[in-house]
Amino acid sequence: MNIAERTKQKPKVVYDTNIYISALIYGGSSGRCLELAREEKVELFASREILEECAGVLRKKFGWKDE
Repeated sequence: MNIAERTKQKPKVVYDTNIYISALIYGGSSGRCLELAREEKVELFASREILEECAGVLRKKFGWKDE
């Protein structure tokens, strides 16, 4: 792969639990991080562990219910 092809690739990112929680609850710059993924400007990866941790924090600290 040459340099021109590499520069066209989207950055690959992994956000931690703090980014997801801050984005969902407060928005701001963390919300912008999720916007970049929705706009397909970055390629977002997440692990099951990160998603489970997010769910646990939302339940424990913010009273969210599983549905």
